[in-house]
Amino acid sequence: MKITSTGGLMAAVLASVALLAGCASTSNSPGGSTTPGTQTATDTQTSAQTSTPTGPATTATGQDSLTATGSSTPTGTSGSTGQGDQLRCATSELTITLGQAGGAAGSNYYPLIFTNSGTRECTLQGFPGVAYVTGDSGKQVGGSASRQGDKGPVVTLLPGAKASAQLQEVDVRNFPADVCKPVSTRGLRVYPPGETHAAFVPQPNGLGCQANPLPDGQFQLSVRSIQPS
Repeated sequence: MKITSTGGLMAAVLASVALLAGCASTSNSPGGSTTPGTQTATDTQTSAQTSTPTGPATTATGQDSLTATGSSTPTGTSGSTGQGDQLRCATSELTITLGQAGGAAGSNYYPLIFTNSGTRECTLQGFPGVAYVTGDSGKQVGGSASRQGDKGPVVTLLPGAKASAQLQEVDVRNFPADVCKPVSTRGLRVYPPGETHAAFVPQPNGLGCQANPLPDGQFQLSVRSIQPS
């Protein structure tokens, strides 16, 4: 009987060990389930990183658009200016003279005549620059002529054709000598519209005011825009 009791006791112990082993195996299964959770978080992070470059790509597109818009403006301006330069009469293509004077109210009025002495058709528009000069060096006397009226039309000159601008010369003896500071002049320095090279137009025995400016906004010379002859 004792041997049988001992065998039953051993069987019970073995059964308990088997039960404990089964519980240990069951408790390890949650640890295995944490791995899929970690992988899911990693996938979410990767997805977020993939979507990030969308912002910079939009900004770059905007910069390209702005650059294209800005670059188109100088191109148009450059083209129109170049065309005007090609058509405009150069100083070297013009002969500039004074026409017959007419007097009125203390002033003399002259047509300042521009003749196309070149070999091509060219254009003039606007006001010539005019000033008295004196001495062998062509020193300017007083201020440049004031501009009167509007810019005027574009005047196209064929070779040999003429255009003119009205020039008013005030009799400077009407100004007090201590204000005018008169000096003899040899002629006029004339710049055709848009040109930086001047022509000399002789007008000997002239008289101009050295004072610049003259009082009360007065001018000794005034010029109107170039008109067809």
